[in-house]
Amino acid sequence: MSYFTGLPAHLQSIVLLTAAALLLLAFGGQFARSVRKTQVLGILACILAALPAWHSDGLTAVATLAPCALALIAMLLLHEADLEFFEHRLDAAGLVLLGAAGAVALGNATELLSLVLGLETVSLVVAVLCGLARGSRGLEAAFKFFVLAAASLGVLLYGTALHVYATGSFSIGAQPLASLTPVYQAAIVLLLLGVAFELAVVPLHFGALSAYMTMPTALATFATTVGKVGALVALLRLGSQLDQAVAGPVLLALGTGSILWSLLGGLAQTDLRGLLAYSAIGHAGFLAIAVGCGPAGKSAALFYLVTYAASSALTYAGLGCRGTKPIPLDSLRTNPLSPGRAIAVVAGLLSLGGLPPSPGLWAKIGVLVPAWQHGGPLVACIATLGGVLGALYYLRPVPDLLSSLRRTEATSPMLSIGALLICAVLLVLFTILPWMSSSLLDLAPR
Repeated sequence: MSYFTGLPAHLQSIVLLTAAALLLLAFGGQFARSVRKTQVLGILACILAALPAWHSDGLTAVATLAPCALALIAMLLLHEADLEFFEHRLDAAGLVLLGAAGAVALGNATELLSLVLGLETVSLVVAVLCGLARGSRGLEAAFKFFVLAAASLGVLLYGTALHVYATGSFSIGAQPLASLTPVYQAAIVLLLLGVAFELAVVPLHFGALSAYMTMPTALATFATTVGKVGALVALLRLGSQLDQAVAGPVLLALGTGSILWSLLGGLAQTDLRGLLAYSAIGHAGFLAIAVGCGPAGKSAALFYLVTYAASSALTYAGLGCRGTKPIPLDSLRTNPLSPGRAIAVVAGLLSLGGLPPSPGLWAKIGVLVPAWQHGGPLVACIATLGGVLGALYYLRPVPDLLSSLRRTEATSPMLSIGALLICAVLLVLFTILPWMSSSLLDLAPR
């Protein structure tokens, strides 16, 4: 026990999450027959894994607590996951725990090998979760995501090799020999592109887009967000220790391209799941811009991350009962949600769109300020355009969702209600305490 408590906080969390996943596999016969037992063990594992990070400093707290919280939401909604076979809920629970462990490893990586291990763990978990969905669409999307994840891994490994050649070290931030500076700069670009795949920015988003559209809705928040958490924190660490003159323009270009692409794709969507998938690409663009602005954007990136995670979780938790099938926008009136779920989805969509007084508004403003100061007027104008026009496609399903309030309240499982309440409380907290963005500056590396 003394050896375990002597480990760094993030390693303790990784050990607890991995041990819980192995426990589910070891006693699969007991847990496969009871989703409730699986959920209880998963919930306890997420809570215990979050405890070591409460007193952690720096980015360790964000990089550890956020994946654990997302895994907790996924566990609460596990009984609503529309999987091909009932027994796969056990497998999904183990994968969620392993994915959270991978995200913790990715966000807390100080060496490139840890970065590679964490990123690949998260990628494989998302691919398999997508493949467990009911129907053949999930298998096709899982294969596509797996192939593109393998390609991004190759880019990341090649960047790692160039970094080691230029610096002689696997440590992030090691300085290169003067004669090998061009090699080092090429390594930076490749490392950023490898990590940016997990962030799901253009043009590295195609696999993620298909996976987000076919993922079981109850698990979609975890799949769309946990990789972004690990990738964003990893980019913050990389950006603070690598050459900002090289990393900054690359991230700004990826971010602006993602916002424009998601705007065009989102406006053309007639399916709510597709709208949310393109939304994830657009929000990844805002995150990339914040990180690309250097130290001035770190606080904005962290606040944007936690706000996006809470808004996305509330939206998908409200839609958790809709399985894996498409959700046409015109079906929300003929096949409405229960009033409680409809209110949750509306609140989540308004926050994702950055409409006042939601916390999404403060998050977008927080990114636009450093974008104007450090990214330039063009970057700031594109981000503003994406934020303003993007609100149009978030508002499209709202009238039909509000019409659900005329229905009699339908009962929902207690664990689903718990997930909705947790997400709603977080959203309200970020709405009434927007100054939390400035307090997150203390968590950013200097």
